Amino acid sequence: MNTKRIILSGVVAGIIIFLIGNISYFASMGLYETQTTDIWKPMKMPVWMGYLFTGNLMMGLLMAVVYSYLQKALSGNAIKKGAAFGVLVWLAGSLPQFIGLYLTVAMSDALLLSWIIQYLISNVAAGISIAYLYKE
Repeated sequence: MNTKRIILSGVVAGIIIFLIGNISYFASMGLYETQTTDIWKPMKMPVWMGYLFTGNLMMGLLMAVVYSYLQKALSGNAIKKGAAFGVLVWLAGSLPQFIGLYLTVAMSDALLLSWIIQYLISNVAAGISIAYLYKE
């Protein structure tokens, strides 16, 4: 385990997750506006953005730590290893959350689908960046 590589790749992955999330939010803004407003918590800017950015950095760092343990079990070059790792993170972490949301929260199917796609893209992109920067 290389601490410097974990921190560097984790921070970069967190920034990637944050950027993809923001691009996705603006691209799907209409889906948020048609959603019942009483399910949303107040999002006071810029504090909320700071929380979001911090959470994304933590996610990136956590992904980098997990990757440092799993990387030898993955085959291929950095892109293949990172993409496979990103899909695994999505399958084990993101997808179950969205199934739970679908079953428990009255929200638009289109919004939920946009989140599922966004998280798949961001987890794969973050995984690739981690694999590329963590190379031993």
